[in-house]
Amino acid sequence: FKFSFFRDPRSMLISMYFFNRHKWHLPPNKEAVIEWLNSFRSEDVYSPYIFDEKGNVVLDFIGRLEYLDEDLKKVCRRIKIPSPEKIAHIGSQNVKGRLPYREYYESPVLTKKIKDIFWKSLRVLNYDL
Repeated sequence: FKFSFFRDPRSMLISMYFFNRHKWHLPPNKEAVIEWLNSFRSEDVYSPYIFDEKGNVVLDFIGRLEYLDEDLKKVCRRIKIPSPEKIAHIGSQNVKGRLPYREYYESPVLTKKIKDIFWKSLRVLNYDL
């Protein structure tokens, strides 16, 4: 039984920015984040964990971070182990100055860019961008 948990790519990219902003010498303001997102060049970082070289999904279950408690219970039931009552959230150290991730994606052009990069993974992750 193969499973993995994934996070909304938009949220992941905002976390990436704030996690690395000191190393990259970037400011924490909204305009700088949007500028970085607009210049972001990458391939879908989720695809290698979801698909084989022929494009087949290699996981039996894909959980979403936004539903971690519920999805982890599903995994535990499937592999027949006790599930925790609730997953403890470990506080993030990179949230100072960060807005809710959706506020960085007000531009339809930027949302389309994220869809274009992550299109393959978004097919199976069921995120509505």
